[in-house]
Amino acid sequence: MIFRIKIDGADAEDELRSLRAWLEASPEIRQHATIAWHAEPTTAGHMSGGAMEWLQFITDNAWSAANFTVAYITWRRTRRNPRTAVIETNGVRVSIEGADAEVTARITQALSSNG
Repeated sequence: MIFRIKIDGADAEDELRSLRAWLEASPEIRQHATIAWHAEPTTAGHMSGGAMEWLQFITDNAWSAANFTVAYITWRRTRRNPRTAVIETNGVRVSIEGADAEVTARITQALSSNG
């Protein structure tokens, strides 16, 4: 499974760095997911946002979308001013605001439907 997450806002890079550090601190995620920076390819007339535009996750079949969801929601609750995040998998993008049960279900559903 491959999916990506980005965070909107002026401090998006700092937030992504924080999220990456939080996720890499989880033994479960370190064992089953490779986390890397990913930038959108540039197109004529547009500039790329840079190398830290997205966090990309490459996971094995044993890894559960629920593990990422729990870690993400827990991290998000630590943020003073949480920003909107976008998760993309298989060309489908899900916008995430908040950290309630509905958001948890939307993230898990999006990642679980990834092929």
